[in-house]
Amino acid sequence: MRHGSFGLNMVGKLALELESIMLTRTRGLVLFRKQDKRDSLPLNPRLETRTDCKVRMKIKHVDGKYIIDEFIEDHNHPLHLQETVHMLASQRKITEVQAHEIDLAEDAGLKQKSTFQLMSRQARGRECLGYTRIDAKNYLRSKRQRSMVYGEVGCLMRYFQNQLSRNPSFYHANQMDMEEQITNVFWADARMLIDYEYFGDVVSLDTTYCTNRAHRPLAIFSGFNHHRGVVIFGASLLYDETTASLKWLFKTFLEAHKQKRPLTIFTDQDQAMAKALHETEFDLFADAYIKYKNEAGTLFEYVVGLIDKDGEWKVTFDPNTKMISCSCREFEMLGLLYCHAIKVYDAMDVKKLPEHYILKRWTREARSGVVHNYMGSEVEEDPKLQSTER
Repeated sequence: MRHGSFGLNMVGKLALELESIMLTRTRGLVLFRKQDKRDSLPLNPRLETRTDCKVRMKIKHVDGKYIIDEFIEDHNHPLHLQETVHMLASQRKITEVQAHEIDLAEDAGLKQKSTFQLMSRQARGRECLGYTRIDAKNYLRSKRQRSMVYGEVGCLMRYFQNQLSRNPSFYHANQMDMEEQITNVFWADARMLIDYEYFGDVVSLDTTYCTNRAHRPLAIFSGFNHHRGVVIFGASLLYDETTASLKWLFKTFLEAHKQKRPLTIFTDQDQAMAKALHETEFDLFADAYIKYKNEAGTLFEYVVGLIDKDGEWKVTFDPNTKMISCSCREFEMLGLLYCHAIKVYDAMDVKKLPEHYILKRWTREARSGVVHNYMGSEVEEDPKLQSTER
């Protein structure tokens, strides 16, 4: 059949095929194979597998019912090839000895594919093994599901279920490997979701914690609230710190927080840098000085430097609107005006910052408002937790 020839002609051919297989007679329906019409002189002849088997079933329609009028069940050929009998569901079973061997191989860290190949060689072929690779995979899956009730993963999942029953806004997700074992886990409770909504413009990701026996990284998403206190936006137990695991982590983190992306992310060593930026802001303001200024035109231009420090920063100031911009871009990244801009405001005797530079996340009303989760439901904190903290 040529590519693209499927259409009315093809439908007609299919109808003829069915008509040749199912011949309707006056009082019954007979099922049998059609006559072999293959070319007698093919270039690459294939072995003829038809044996003119007489097995058939004749059905008659009598008084609105179908009845079997004739049935021949004796075949003149084997029903199944001996080398593929082991693939039949009725012939497959994992014995207790084989199950024990599969468990030992998994405990030793062998992959399922390698384990199946080893067992096949031991049994002198797959056809003598008695089960397939899918059977072994299903056995291990069922075993893990039973053991999860008592294992560490089971405790974690039970904790997640308890949190979810207490507060439907609780979010958790896990990633599984090719052998269907849990590798990475992420969770965020209602308070984390609310805090990220208000203070998630700057996020620090720290994966330096390794507190479990397997030395798996504990990743913490954190930030600062309007009192410069540390708040948590999410936590994750990772199998490793590979690109694949971190990619899943960031994707899951954004899914939990409605795809809201932070303006800035600090990771590991950068976290100390973020903390230092907040702690040394006022010290740096005292060291800042104006090296150059041009107050001609509608926009004033300044060059600001720091005492005993290399580098200089360009600051532009609009005297009419009091709007300011600095080449350090700290406001765009952290939501705070850096010492360069503050020094220019001080030189221009601006005592009150424009509302544009006072972000809600730094005010008393930072946590006012309603937060919705990724499903659109309102997020409420645990009232028991709130009363305890009071």
